[in-house]
Amino acid sequence: MAMLFRVAGRHYGLLSSKQVSSPIMSKLVPMASVKALTTKPPKTIQEVAQGEMLDFWKKNETLKRPISPHLTIWRSQLPMTLSFFHRFTGVAMICATYVFSWVMLASPVDYQWYITFLKDLHIEGYAVGPSFLFLAKFIIALPFCYHCINGVRHLAWDLGKGFDLPTLYRTGYFVSVLSILVALYLASLSFKAPE
Repeated sequence: MAMLFRVAGRHYGLLSSKQVSSPIMSKLVPMASVKALTTKPPKTIQEVAQGEMLDFWKKNETLKRPISPHLTIWRSQLPMTLSFFHRFTGVAMICATYVFSWVMLASPVDYQWYITFLKDLHIEGYAVGPSFLFLAKFIIALPFCYHCINGVRHLAWDLGKGFDLPTLYRTGYFVSVLSILVALYLASLSFKAPE
């Protein structure tokens, strides 16, 4: 009965927690008065949560607060930037793979023809093919390298390692520099088309 008073008092604001929890009070109040208190069905958790959410949004509208202030008031930091680029490189690689696959399927020539065309490209007598090919290979290799190396960092986080702030920044700089170096190495490799 004390528990019933406690629930009724908290839901309807009729009794304080001290009155409900006293054993004397639970013996003095008859069961008929308890039934009278509980005639109105209590609100469900969803109704209470929805009411609180609506109150929150009304308060923010009256104060003219923006919906996402964190995007405008926070200074960009390394962990936030690296997290964005990890997601961006993942999506970009998926999209590029699909586009490249469909273009190669629809193309009347083999991919080797495109590589030969890029190698032999001349603009105003200057051979831009090798430098353009190096740049293209670097642009393709950098997202792949960054996503893979940062993925290893995420695996360490899954083990619960590297969450303190100095380690977070140190590994972030390490991932960024190593990704660029590996991408430069991969771009510098010479590609020999099979004959």
